[in-house]
Amino acid sequence: MKINETDESYRKPCSANIPNNWWLKLRYYLFYTVRESTSFFMLWVSIVLMYGVICTNTNEMGRDEFYRFIFFLQHPVVIVLNVLSLVAALFHSITWFNLVPKATNIVLSRKKLSPILVTIGFWLVTIAVSTALLLLVFGYFK
Repeated sequence: MKINETDESYRKPCSANIPNNWWLKLRYYLFYTVRESTSFFMLWVSIVLMYGVICTNTNEMGRDEFYRFIFFLQHPVVIVLNVLSLVAALFHSITWFNLVPKATNIVLSRKKLSPILVTIGFWLVTIAVSTALLLLVFGYFK
């Protein structure tokens, strides 16, 4: 049976009138949308880091270009964007670690681990790894 423009369908078209701000009505959707929109700030951080790597090269005259990156970082708009990126990363981390117990099912000795313990465990691992990386970068592991 061939269906073309003149054939009628037995299905009715979807005519749901959904407002544009539907995601503002429930707290869950609002937090989900805000958390996922933090990726734009992470894009900014990635672009800034790539620019910094590009500026480590020397130009044709043999001059170092890294000072341009330093001056770029001192611009007030860049400072505001970097502070907003830090706040967005912290918000994303906090909300993500609060969601981890809902997505994982860790069982020890036939008992499910408490969601609070899972969240605290992830934070402790994050703090330990971050501290180790900072100590490594600042030369405490020689």
